[in-house]
Amino acid sequence: PLDPHDRNAPRSHTPVPPCVANEAFEREALARLPAERVSKDALVRLRHGHGHTLEDIWDARWGAFTRVPDLVVWPASDDEVRFLVALARRERVCLVPFGGGTNVTDALRCREEERRSIVSLDLRRMNRVRWIDPHNGTACIEAGATGLEIEAQLARHGFTLGHEPDSAELFCDRQCFAKMS
Repeated sequence: PLDPHDRNAPRSHTPVPPCVANEAFEREALARLPAERVSKDALVRLRHGHGHTLEDIWDARWGAFTRVPDLVVWPASDDEVRFLVALARRERVCLVPFGGGTNVTDALRCREEERRSIVSLDLRRMNRVRWIDPHNGTACIEAGATGLEIEAQLARHGFTLGHEPDSAELFCDRQCFAKMS
């Protein structure tokens, strides 16, 4: 028989691994980006270190994450991304692009053995459809646009993505094909 009292006891919070700081990277990022677009808050770091897979949810509720990003930055332009990539290269920092956070590709999982500082590059401020080519049905879409944002912008011009994944409010694509609706 099932015992309704036989369950995992809930925890008050998921432990956040300690930060592996790179002070030079953080200092220069703060010199270039507004302070509200650079964070080392533990809960922000934790949220950027996992997605929405069953394994991620289990680890967030009952398990633990052995490594999460040490810093989160929110670039708003190609120039800021180029700056952060060059800075990361110079300071030997790992960058992990963050779009909608679904983690269906497991790309957000930080490797436990990584000793360098890991920075989450949250691209959600880069969410515009830059252009649509009506002749061949393609569009250039910034990397942080979610499916719902893309659909809304394409619809204003009579286009659609042509598919609707379950995670439309979260998924991000670098470039998408549009078709006439």
